[in-house]
Order: sequence, then structure tokens, then C-alpha cells
Amino acid sequence: MKRALLFALGLATANAVCIPKSSSLLNLDEEGVGDAFELCLNSCPTDSCEEVVSLPDCVPSVESLIGATEVDVDNYRANCANYGDSATCVADALGCDWVGESGGASGSDETVVSQVVQGCTDVTANNYDAAATVDDGSCTYPVTVLGCTDAAADNFDANATEDDGSCTYAGCTDAAADNFDANANTDDGSCYYHPGCTDPAALNYDSTAITDDGSCTYPVSGCTDPAALNYDANAITDDGSCTHCLTTASATANQLRLAYQSSGCCGGEGYTTSGDGCLATASKLEIVDALGELEGCTQQSTNECSDLFISEVAEGSSNNKYVEIFNPTNEVIDLNDYALARVNNSPTIVGEYEYWDPFPLSGATILPGDVYVVCHGAAEEPILSECDKTLNYLSNGDDGLCLAKGTEDNYTCIDRVGDFDGDPGSGWEVAGISDATVDHTLVRKSGQCGESDWTVSAGTNTEDSQWFVMDMDDWSSIGEYSV
Repeated sequence: MKRALLFALGLATANAVCIPKSSSLLNLDEEGVGDAFELCLNSCPTDSCEEVVSLPDCVPSVESLIGATEVDVDNYRANCANYGDSATCVADALGCDWVGESGGASGSDETVVSQVVQGCTDVTANNYDAAATVDDGSCTYPVTVLGCTDAAADNFDANATEDDGSCTYAGCTDAAADNFDANANTDDGSCYYHPGCTDPAALNYDSTAITDDGSCTYPVSGCTDPAALNYDANAITDDGSCTHCLTTASATANQLRLAYQSSGCCGGEGYTTSGDGCLATASKLEIVDALGELEGCTQQSTNECSDLFISEVAEGSSNNKYVEIFNPTNEVIDLNDYALARVNNSPTIVGEYEYWDPFPLSGATILPGDVYVVCHGAAEEPILSECDKTLNYLSNGDDGLCLAKGTEDNYTCIDRVGDFDGDPGSGWEVAGISDATVDHTLVRKSGQCGESDWTVSAGTNTEDSQWFVMDMDDWSSIGEYSV
């Protein structure tokens, strides 16, 4: 039986193969050729075998190698590699390993050289190679990394290959807590138990609460009397601080003036209805004295005025202007005998009026202790509601105004604001305040009468002036005045 050798070129490019050297194949019979190839398969390199990286597509046939010389073997190999199949070559198309005896059909003279494939031959290795025929020591094996493999766990280890039961899940582990977490195996101190207000002194005390959640609210102490000046709508517990009456010592000058013009509060004679609270006083004389102390002057305690006078005059924002005339007598006064005489800035003739504005011929009267208000027709509602006559040419603060008694040709100026002596600029000084007749409200001090001399009326300071100089658009006392 012929020895058959399998030449497997298809796999030779990736692995080295041992074949007999040309010199070892000289003068051999068929069996000797086969033995030479078998020897090289098992032992390489040796003096008889050489290692080649790849084999050619065709190899010399056994017949061509029997009795061949070294030159013949080299020529045969070269010819087969270059030209393919020929009479002395066999094409390699089988791709098989060494199969020992009779690898081909009976009587075949094919020469088949064994293909050695090196690699990892251990089926348990990571890189096991099923095609490998010779183990080359390259096998690698799985590395076991113990740890928590649950991505939902607090200590998940992405590098772990085997779960070691160490996974932890933080949360409240007390089944009695409101936030008990059945999945938690590590208590993180977050447990809470029926939160609420645990302070018995609080308004919202919860006797069933275990954990205080900071929601406690407590009674607010203060004045709970809605009629008191310092009533606190948020107070729940009255602390005895309620005050119902102002005193002459605690009232402001404006509160005193307003109180003087009203009556009946807290058992006294004076009070204010402007939101400043009540004023308890023994008499209006006390108000006058207190106001005098605040203003730095001594007020007259009685008033024996015999004729009308200007009790208030305002030059405010936009068209908020008015003149208030007061009747201090005990008689009803008909205004047919009176008029407002005025000038526009600097008069044509110094000392004489330019415009004469009479009152209506019928119905224009002032009751005793009452006032008559002349206002701009475009003034705001608080002024218009008290207005008796409209006049759209009232002073801008620098136009002299006279309350005249008599006729256009024969009259007496019984009271005035400003004068007819020339343009004062922006306005006149009153009580030492520059331009007090513009952007201010002038309120006549109590105990005063009309004054035809404007210099005397205006004064030089708060003590000798007959006027209180109020802020612009202060109309809190319009429509009422009392001596």
C-alpha cells in the first residue's frame, strides 16, 4: 500500500509548516519519501527538515521525488510553485492534515503534505481554536471578579463577573415607619413616623404625631379690639396693648388741626375722621395750646372775627386748586356783597386788581361756622365734592388774590393771599418757606381773622405766620374749619 501524504496549502499562509529538506529526499523510494515527511511533521527544525511559512499551490508528486537528485527536487518545487499542475506536480486542493497511511484513493500517487495549525486546543479556554492541531501555549481563561452585579444596587460593580451577594439597597428598614422600604437592606436613617406638630402649646398641635415636621403655628399676641387705634387683625391673644384715644402729647400737628375742626370722640371734644384715630381732649383750648407748642407759637384762645376770611387755599398738582372762605360770625352772610379780585402775575397797574370774579347773584350764602369753596372745574373728586363754585382762573401760586367786599369801583380787601405789587417769581414765602403759595396747601391757624396786609399774614417764620404750610395735594381739611 502506498503511503499517502496530504499537502494542505489552503491553511498554510497563517501557520508555519515543516517539510523535508531537498537533500533529505535524495534517492528515496516511495516509502522513504513518506517517512521523511512524517518525520518532519513530528520534529522540526532538524538537519533533515525545514520550516516554511506557506506552501505553493502545487507540490511535486511522489513519483517525481523517487530517486531524484537535490537539483531535481529544487527544480520540481520551483516549477510546481510557478506553473501549477504538470506531469511532475499535484495541485493542492484538499486542505487536510496528515492522515497517515493511504490518505488518498487506493493506488493513488498523490503527494500530500501535512498542514500544521498552531493555536489553543483547550476547549475550556476563552480563545479555543477548533482548527488548531498543535497547542502553542496561547490559551487564555476567564478571570472571575466577585462583586455586586445588580445595576439597581447602591454598590453596583460594573467590573464584577460573578455576584457575591454583597449588593446593598439603602432606605428605611423599619416596618413601623411611614416610609418603610421593603427592598432596603441597609438603613440610611431616613425613617420618619407620622410627621406633624408635636408642641402642645401650638395652635395645630397633633397628639398623634411622632416626628415634628416644623409646621407648628403659635398664637399671635396683640390688640384684638377692632375699635382700637392699634387693632391687629392677625392677633389671636389680646395682650392689653389696645389704645383707643390719642393724647395731645402723642398727636401730630396735623392730627391736632383735624381734631380741632371736629368733635365727639373718646368722651372729649375733638377727634379726627381722616384715619389718624381719635383725640381725647378736655377742651379745644388744650388742642390750641398743644398745637402752639408743636408749632412754636401761642395761639389765640378766642376769636372775635366780624367778617369773612380765607381759611384755606391750595395750589396743587394739575388743576387741583381751590380757595375756602369761612364765616366766623353768628349770622348768615350773603355773598352778593363780596367777590374775588385777582391779578395775573405782574398787574398792569401796581396795587390794583385786573379781574373781578363775583359770586352767584342768588343762593350764594355762608351759614355761621360754615365754609364756601371756590375750585377749578377740572379738580379731582375730593375737591369737587366740596366745591360750591368753579373758577378756572385760580392762582398758579404767583397770582395775587383778594377777598373783596363792596363793588368793582368801591371795595375793601378784607383778606388776601399774595399781593398786587408785582410778580413774585414762582410764589410767595410763607412762614419762612420759599414759594409756599405754589405746590402747597395753606391752612389758616385757628384764632385768626382776615388780614389785608399780606406781609403780616404770611409772617417770617412758623411763630408769627397766620398759616400752616401743608404738603402739596393735602386736602384733608377741605370743607370744614373751626376757630
